[in-house]
Order: sequence, then C-alpha cells, then structure tokens
Amino acid sequence: MSEIRTIECIVDNRTLILALDELYRRRMQSFEVNTLLPAAKAVAKVLDVEPCSGPVEGYYAETEALTEYFQFMRSLQQQGARSADKVEVMPEFRQLLKVCNAAIYGAGANHSGLLPSRHDPLYYALNALPPDEWALATLTELAANIAQEKDDYSLVGIASLSKEPLLIAALRESCVLYGAVAALCAPDESQEQYHYIWKVDKEIEDACNRFINEFNSLTQSGILPATPDNAEYFYDAAQDADITGRCVRIGYDDSVYPARHYHWAINDRRKVEEFWSDELWTTQRYCNEKLWP
Repeated sequence: MSEIRTIECIVDNRTLILALDELYRRRMQSFEVNTLLPAAKAVAKVLDVEPCSGPVEGYYAETEALTEYFQFMRSLQQQGARSADKVEVMPEFRQLLKVCNAAIYGAGANHSGLLPSRHDPLYYALNALPPDEWALATLTELAANIAQEKDDYSLVGIASLSKEPLLIAALRESCVLYGAVAALCAPDESQEQYHYIWKVDKEIEDACNRFINEFNSLTQSGILPATPDNAEYFYDAAQDADITGRCVRIGYDDSVYPARHYHWAINDRRKVEEFWSDELWTTQRYCNEKLWP
C-alpha cells in the first residue's frame, strides 16, 4: 500500500486574520460596485457634486468602477453636515450612512461631515502621540491596548489585538475609504491528507465573529463563523491573501509646510516599512515606484 502523508495546516491568529481580510475584500468590492456606487452617484447628483481627483488609495485603483466609487465617496465625505438636509430622506443616502457608520471600521466616529468617518485603534494611537514619536513598535503596542479598552472588533482592531504591524498595515489598507482535493497518484507515490489545526486566541476569535456577523448583515454576505469546524475554510482563504505592496497613509503632520504624510507599507520581504513623505503614497504608486519599478 502507498504511504499516506499527513500535512498539518495550522490556523493561528495571523492565518485567521489574513483569511478574514481576503474574504472581506472579495465581498466588499462586489458590494461597493453593485450597490454603493449607484447610491453614491444618486446622492452626488442631488448635491451637484462631481467626483474628486487626486491619488486613489487602497484597492480602489484595481478597476475603473472601484476608482469611480472611491472618487465619488471622497467628494461626498468632503461635504458639510448641513448637506444632509437635501438627501436625508433618500434610501441611497441611508445606505451609505449605514456603511460608513458601521462599527466594523472602528469603535468611534467623527460626525462633523455629511458622512461619518470611523476611528479605529490605530487612529487613536496616532492621536495620542506627537508625530515625532510615531514609530512601528510604539504605535503597535498602543493600538493593541486601545483595541482592548474600547472592545474594538473592526478590521484594524482585530489586527491590533495580534500586535503584528504586518497585519495592521495590511488590514488598514483594506478599509482605507471605511478541501481537501482528491488527486490520483501513482501506486508507489505517497498520498497526502490534510489535518487542520485551530490555534486562535479566544479574544481574536470572538472579535472576528462579531465583525463577521455585522459585515454579513450589512452586505448580505455569507462569510462562515470563525470556529474550529471551519478551519479549512479560513486556511484556504488565507493562502489567497496577497498583501505584499500594500501601502497606506495612516497619519499626517500639518504643523509644517508642506504637510508631511506618515505611511506604513509592506515590502517584498513582507516586512512593514514606515516612512514620511511630503506627498501621499498609494498602494499603486508604492508598487510601481519602489517594489517593481
């Protein structure tokens, strides 16, 4: 008989978080293009607002439709709170408001504009320190403490609980705007079977499930619960996650001129590179100019 080789597939904190991010991105992009883009256009038309220009951040440069959505949303986000008087009865506006105000993007919120912006643990960490003290290790530790204190189950909150800058940078970029397979083998070759092992901290498992429940309700998605029974599902999703090259501006210092922008980016060694720049860097620009010029 041929030998059966067992391969252990471990789902730990990092694997689960990367899987959740990958599952989120696939579904959110479809929801944004098919549901939120028409809503944003309808609200913009009533307010006589044109899509904004400038750098397109996050994954929104991947397709024309995502770029269009990003540009309309950026314009709407720049409108004052009084603009709500003209659109508050519109179901399209209420849809956008519901998404922008979801706790899956942060425990706190700023309601000074037409659409709220959510405050995640990294935001609070940055605001707790002067810009000259912003550093990977300091911000990572502070964000983890804030995520626990505020019971934050946002994407960035969950990543913060892991205390891994790599995960924080990757997931922050995702929300920059908010099996076994049977194979025939030769008789003398070893066959493989997969054994999935769940090694996720209870705190992170609980936070992921709260995120999943709210996201599924918000977008009518069907992400499975983060449980040991679904270890294979999350392990496979994590293998699809491509985080190299993600770049996100997480803060800025406007006490100087020109203003300086603080970025975290994931380089080709899957390490987080922190840097300041007078200009805003996006994922697309970082990949084109620094990783693969």
